[in-house]
Amino acid sequence: MPLPQGSRLRMDDSTRIASAGAVVFGGSPLRVLQLSKAGADVVSGWWAGGPVGSELAERRLARRLVDAGLAHPEPAVAADPAQLTVVLPVRDRPAELARCLAALDGRSPVVVVDDGSDDAEAIAAVAGRAGAALLRLDPGRGAAAARNAGLGAVGTAFVAFVDSDCVVGPGFPSRLLDH
Repeated sequence: MPLPQGSRLRMDDSTRIASAGAVVFGGSPLRVLQLSKAGADVVSGWWAGGPVGSELAERRLARRLVDAGLAHPEPAVAADPAQLTVVLPVRDRPAELARCLAALDGRSPVVVVDDGSDDAEAIAAVAGRAGAALLRLDPGRGAAAARNAGLGAVGTAFVAFVDSDCVVGPGFPSRLLDH
């Protein structure tokens, strides 16, 4: 499906341009696109902040760049992080959970699902300090069941599942919501 007219694109950090804009490469996995002179001119305009035009070919090219991971949409209106709930399944790793929760900026609700931890009080204390809602599965049933239990407690339009041993990067969840 072509990107909508008026969309704006931001080049991915991995994207590189060669041959006077006629070759665009980057992304993961690595992608290489060879553009016509007209295509290179259009893409150059997008990198400079211009909107995607009304022509179908232009809108398809924009979609191709996004699908290849070479560009990302920049919405006209920033998405509200409160529309997304983060669900964190955890079992017996309060230090990792604390590090994970510290990386979240507090703009999105968080549901921590304790999947039968031996020290439930430690998990509850970490979740409480972060202002996260806490669910407990006792006995533990595994990460998939914990994610499903967390999903059942979500009231927002969007959900992000983040494992307790992960740390989200800058721009989370805004870049995710932009898509």
